[in-house]
Amino acid sequence: MHDAEPEAAARSSADAAPVGELFSLRGKVAAVLGGTGVLGGAFCRGLAQAGAAIAVLGRSEEKGAALASELRGAGHRATHAAVDATRKAQLEAAATRIEADLGGVDILVNAPGINSATPFFEIGEDEWRRILDTNLTSVFFACQVFGAQMVARGQGGCIINISSASSEIPLSRVLTYGVSKAGINNLTRWLARELAPHGVRVNAMIPGFFPAEQNRKILAPERVEAILRHTMMGRLGEADELIGTMIWLASEPAAGFVTGALIPVDGGFTAMSIRGGFWVLGSGFWVLGSGFWVLGSGFWVLGTLQRPLICASLILGATWFGWWRAISTGPCCGATARSRNGRGRCCGRPARPAWWWCWSPGGRR
Repeated sequence: MHDAEPEAAARSSADAAPVGELFSLRGKVAAVLGGTGVLGGAFCRGLAQAGAAIAVLGRSEEKGAALASELRGAGHRATHAAVDATRKAQLEAAATRIEADLGGVDILVNAPGINSATPFFEIGEDEWRRILDTNLTSVFFACQVFGAQMVARGQGGCIINISSASSEIPLSRVLTYGVSKAGINNLTRWLARELAPHGVRVNAMIPGFFPAEQNRKILAPERVEAILRHTMMGRLGEADELIGTMIWLASEPAAGFVTGALIPVDGGFTAMSIRGGFWVLGSGFWVLGSGFWVLGSGFWVLGTLQRPLICASLILGATWFGWWRAISTGPCCGATARSRNGRGRCCGRPARPAWWWCWSPGGRR
């Protein structure tokens, strides 16, 4: 077993792609669901620049056609399809068209997203279903349709889902959106296990706060200020800053052993929140430990003073007792006692003072 390890390592090194080719997507076909949006459009352009042919999928025929035309004008292969991704049949039709125009899909990017800041008790059933259907159900359908194609082709593939920082840390005013993105995280991990035997990797990116169509209405100045206080980088993200992570996850040579991962690209937002929580927890334990230290110190002081305090009490008590006995019975060789028949007599020996118990090595006898 150990003898085979150097050979395996050498074989791995020989098979590794040159560094210059690690992030090349030449010969790959990428379908971007939500490609007509701000972030989705950035993904389309970035993947195209890495060499992939692009299929732009979104609700707007006009925006999809314009972006595909732009990409073709830049020398990339591209097509588009207007789809309502909450309808599985429309996704199946789009998959057939993409395969005819560009070939089978190797990379699926799921980036649909709508949001709402409706207060909790005012969220209606229609709004709840609309956001969940757009953000979660459409991704479920897309993974079914394009994932089945990847498995059937037997050449592996890659699915990248776009989640959100609100998927792990509940954020105010965006309950339904956060619930839908938490579902994306769970779906991502479940599919990673399900599709791994077929060579299909499934991961998710967790963007922080990037100005986009679905969140512009809720990014009021005071909310942006609160977000920036909890973001280590102290600013909002730019769409182009997601492309590097996207290309890394899409590249088989670069991320071939990465699946089931949730990758945050958030300027430190989630780490700042976690660190703050542990700081509070740690402070609580520090205070609790200090309390126990003070309590222990008190017991130590009490234990140290216990014998002197008892001795002082005995001395005072004995002095008072001796004084009382002297008054009541008169002096008799330093102490008095009564015989069994009640007659007084001298003790027959000098009395030991009360401090004898305290300082005598043997104590009082």
